[in-house]
Amino acid sequence: MSERLARFTVNVSVSLRIRRAKIALVVLVAFLIALVALADSGHGQWLFRLARQVPAGDKAGHCVLFGALSFLVNLILRAATLNLGRIAILKGSTIVMSIVTIEEISQLFFRSRTFDLGDLAADLAGICVCGWLARKYLAGKRWTPEAVAKTL
Repeated sequence: MSERLARFTVNVSVSLRIRRAKIALVVLVAFLIALVALADSGHGQWLFRLARQVPAGDKAGHCVLFGALSFLVNLILRAATLNLGRIAILKGSTIVMSIVTIEEISQLFFRSRTFDLGDLAADLAGICVCGWLARKYLAGKRWTPEAVAKTL
């Protein structure tokens, strides 16, 4: 009987985490859409100038924002993977990277925007690292330098 209760408690706990992740994802996506709309329209330059004043602020912003997006999507998808031979790729990271790449390429069509491979590289770094973190989080493993070294 206590084993059934323990399994039920774990399932409820995971469901609550997933529900919170969905709410956070909606908020983050709304923020990102607003940010892209500001940039595409040429408004909000004060915000982007502020990011440029911080050394590597633009790249750090790309890495953190899209890394967070990757973490949440992979968490919601419970770190589901696509298997390509012996390589397993996170579905959430693949979805996020596809959308981010399309958005970055779309900047070629706006006068107020500039396409930058550095931004795309920062996006990819955040997506990969945070996808890996989501996978570890769901596996219940704590982050340690030794764990990172073993996965590299």
